[in-house]
Amino acid sequence: MSVTGKARGYMDRMGNILSRRYGEDVFLIALHKPLWCGDPEKPSYCLPFSGRIDCAAAASNRPVGFDVVGSPLADLAFEAGDYYLRGHPGLRFGDYTDGYVWSASLEAIRLVSVIPLEAYAPDAASRAALRTENPFTNDADVSEPRLREIWAAETAKRGNVLASRGWAHLEGWKAACR
Repeated sequence: MSVTGKARGYMDRMGNILSRRYGEDVFLIALHKPLWCGDPEKPSYCLPFSGRIDCAAAASNRPVGFDVVGSPLADLAFEAGDYYLRGHPGLRFGDYTDGYVWSASLEAIRLVSVIPLEAYAPDAASRAALRTENPFTNDADVSEPRLREIWAAETAKRGNVLASRGWAHLEGWKAACR
């Protein structure tokens, strides 16, 4: 697939397999999140449709789900630089998904918690295996104190979704809602 040109081929992923097998009986629901945008070599993150969905949904003060296809939102065009527009010029919201779920504002989104080290590796054998190859870094053969440092850092990182996902520059997005 070309980054700047038209799509030339597609990966055979689950959505493609289901679409071929079941056609119109498949209904895709997209979950809201910031999407890649900007320079393909150094992508950043943007709110879909310049935050219009976020502004409208946040005003309801609860999670929102809706049909896209057949609604006035189906014709919303992806914006220049949006990841999904690459290779698909003219892509519209209704071409991307059938339904959409906005669960919470960015600041309210929570990442999954890290299982405490003592629960994940409660015995000496499992702890030794983790010191050889831990799931968070490429560090190998680390000491017990270093393993605890790595675990604590990963736990802390997940406490701030904006920073850990690379979305920190989106903080304050609500100011654009007027």
